[in-house]
Parts: sequence; structure tokens; C-alpha cells
Amino acid sequence: MVYPKAQHICKFVLTIKVSIRLQSGSTPSQIQQQLIVRATANGEKISEQNVPTKQLCYNLKALQKRSNLPTPDAIHNILLKHGTDGTDFCRQLHLYPVLSLVFATPTGLCLMEKYPDAIMVDGTFDYCEGKLILTTWMIKMEGLAFPCAWILSDSRTAMGYHHSFQRIKSDAPSLFPKAFFVDFELALKQAISMTYPSSLIYGDSFHFIWNNQKKLTSELKGYPDFKKVKKVVTFDLRLLQLAESEKSFYEQLNLFINKYTASEYLVLVHYMNYFKNQWLGG
Repeated sequence: MVYPKAQHICKFVLTIKVSIRLQSGSTPSQIQQQLIVRATANGEKISEQNVPTKQLCYNLKALQKRSNLPTPDAIHNILLKHGTDGTDFCRQLHLYPVLSLVFATPTGLCLMEKYPDAIMVDGTFDYCEGKLILTTWMIKMEGLAFPCAWILSDSRTAMGYHHSFQRIKSDAPSLFPKAFFVDFELALKQAISMTYPSSLIYGDSFHFIWNNQKKLTSELKGYPDFKKVKKVVTFDLRLLQLAESEKSFYEQLNLFINKYTASEYLVLVHYMNYFKNQWLGG
């Protein structure tokens, strides 16, 4: 089945690839000159259709930087180097329903099947061209985090993540993860539950502290003792993480709530509402 959106995107990519060589460092004048040479070699009459103005060339370069697609050169290089037959490193290159590139070696997939106790999933934003999201799957092997699979996508929805995760699941059929360790992105957790419904999902300590510090910075902006209060709250948040039993955790949690809802810390009233709603479910 051919999807209209996929046809449109493919046409867009191929048109730019053939007509406008958006190489890094190419100026609008250089791009225009390349098109003139190409049109002349093909015996074409020079017009704005085959040789855009310098301003149009500049606009196309600017558009490509903001586009949610990797540049045509990047796609071309992936196809040349890795192929898309699903048997080597590039496991999937889909343009529909979301842009999804899945990478994993056979060895990496086997390692995930061999070490399914803890799968760590981490997203990196604003790292790749086209503002694509890089999602890395890692395992814990002999005390070390070992990356095994990578995903590039333009989607941050649960269905978008799920579309890519399904490829990993199909290519590693013996992988039954016991637990995932992720940040606290809701769509990511939903996608994992959709793909591996029997797996446990845990938030990692780094993002727990980081998200709370981010909220503290936002709420205490302009407060004279901002740094001091943030340091104290962060210390107590780390004590929650260090609890050695469920009983100890709830004891420490009650101390935390009582301390920072007292009149001494009225400045934290909005932060504490956030803490209860975000981390305790209201």
C-alpha cells in the first residue's frame, strides 16, 4: 500500500536532492551555479523553475534547517552505508506514519535478549539535524551501561515511539525486559507499556532530581535566598532516594512534606503543589 504522506515526503526529499545540493557551507550563489551547469548540460532553457533565484536558494537552505527531516545527503549516506533490508545496522527507515530510523547491530539485539533485567532508555533532543530526537536503548552488562539500539524520529508522541519500538521487538523476539529505566516523559512510558505490557517502568534518579531543580529554579526566581533553599531541598530529595526500605522511604517522605509545607517555607507553596501532583499523584 502506498501512503499519500509518504509519497509527498519522498518527492520533497528527492526533489531537493536532485535540484538543490544543500551541502554544508554552500552559498546561494554556489547552489545556483550548480543548477545552471546541470540545466545547461541537460539542454534546458534557464528559468526560475530549474534555476531558482539566489533568494529562493537561500530560503530553501533556511527551510531545510528548520525541517523535521534529515537532509537528503544524510538519507543518501544512510542508504549507501547501511542499506534498509533490515538485516544489518539500519533496521528501519520509515517516513510514514512518522519519520522513524532504527539502528541496531545483530550483536546488540542479541545482548538485549541476553541481559533483559534492566533496559535504560534515554532521549537526547536538539542533537541531530532536522531537530530529530535521538533515543538510545542501553543494557546493564557487568556493571556498565552498554548502548545496543538507537532511534531517530521527529515524533514525541506515544504512538510515534511505539512505531519505532515495535521494530526492536520484532527484531529481538526473545527480548522480554523485566524493567525499563527512563526519564519521566509520559509518552515514552506509554509507548513502553504498549510494546512490553508486562515490563516494569521506573523513573531514573538523575531526571527526578533534574526536574525538581528545574521547577525550583522557576518558582524561586528573584527570591533572595534562592541558592540556599534550592540546595537544602535538593539534599532532602536525595535522602528520599537513599531510603533502604519502603518504611524508611515513607518516613522520609512525610518528613519532607511536613518540613516544606510549614510556614517557614511559604515561598515553596507552588513547588510543593507541583511535587505532590507530579510525583505523588495528587
